[in-house]
Amino acid sequence: SLGKVGTAAGVAATAINAIVSVFGRSMERLYYSSRRAESSASNIKALEFAASSFGVSGETMRGALEGMARSMRLNPGLQGLLETLGVRVEGRDRSDVLGDMLGVLKQMPFYIGSSYASLFGIDSDTYLLLTESLEKIKALREERKRMAEEVGLATDAAAKAGQAYSQILREIGERLGILKDTVAVALLPAFQKSAQWFTTALQELNKVIASGTVLERVKQGTLDTLSGKSAGAF
Repeated sequence: SLGKVGTAAGVAATAINAIVSVFGRSMERLYYSSRRAESSASNIKALEFAASSFGVSGETMRGALEGMARSMRLNPGLQGLLETLGVRVEGRDRSDVLGDMLGVLKQMPFYIGSSYASLFGIDSDTYLLLTESLEKIKALREERKRMAEEVGLATDAAAKAGQAYSQILREIGERLGILKDTVAVALLPAFQKSAQWFTTALQELNKVIASGTVLERVKQGTLDTLSGKSAGAF
């Protein structure tokens, strides 16, 4: 029936809207994270997937990568330090630089490697978990990339699409907000008239109550009711 078709269409539209909203928010965050981290979206997602298997949440992993890139932007001398340690930086994805850096620092005593890592915005707990499982993380990172390639997913394109979706949804939301405000302004005169009528009615009711007429009638009605019950009881 048309009713069932309409209901199904409504459910489908709601589901699609939810999917688009979630996809848009998630991928938009990835899009801007990619820019801050100076790393491709596909590398970030692959690294998050790999690290999450060894106690480092995707959010923490992303934060570590962004922290390293931020530290290097704020202190250009850190690039020279990495190159002194044998890690090539120029022109490379920061996720690759991070992996090589951790590989070098892992060969040092923990307290020294951790001190170096802190210069790049990586706390000691994250450093410990990453270096303990570094080779496995690298293997899982490549596995995640292969998984995306098998289904033809271009993560960088998806991140850019997510940013576009979110922008469209924001514009729709803003237009709806403007429409709501416009309607509210247009309804103000009618609302003022209704409020005035309501206020006048309350004032008149207060006058009646204040005169005592209503209270006397209520009291009298109560007494009559009680009298009637009493009379019926005998």
